[in-house]
Amino acid sequence: MAVFEELRRLHPELPAGTRRTVERRVREWKAVHGPEREVMFVQKHRPGRRGCSDFTAMAKLRVTVAGERLPHLLYRFRLPYSGFEHARVVLGGESGTALAERLQEALWALGGAGPRPCHGRRLDRRRPQHRRPRPARHRQEPSRCNDRPRTR
Repeated sequence: MAVFEELRRLHPELPAGTRRTVERRVREWKAVHGPEREVMFVQKHRPGRRGCSDFTAMAKLRVTVAGERLPHLLYRFRLPYSGFEHARVVLGGESGTALAERLQEALWALGGAGPRPCHGRRLDRRRPQHRRPRPARHRQEPSRCNDRPRTR
C-alpha cells in the first residue's frame, strides 16, 4: 500500500503492525469521500404482471406534412419481461380516451389481455354500475338482536 509506505517514510517511528489499521481507515475514508459509485437496483420482472405505457412529446423532431408542422405524441406500450413493444402516433393531446384506445390496440396486438390488464386501474374514472359482494368474513349474520324494535 503506497499510503502506508509514504507514512513510514515520513514517520519512521510507526510500527509495522499499524499497516492493517491504516488500510482499514483508508478504506473507510474512500467509502465516505471517494469517487461515487454507480448504484443499480435489480428488478425481477415476472411474466404477465406488468405493462408500462407512456406518451412522449415529439415536437423536437419538427415533423412536417405538406410543409406544415405536425404536433403529435407517441404512445408506447412495453412488457418488461418479454420485451414486447407497441407504439402508435397520437394526434391531439394526452387524454384518457387516447390512453384507453392505444392501450386496447397494444393489447390486441399482443393477442389479448391477461387476467389483470390494468392492475385494477380504472381508465374512465366513473363509478362502477354494480357493487361487488362483500367477502363472507365481512357479512353480518342476522341475529335475534337485530329483529327487536329499536328503543330511543
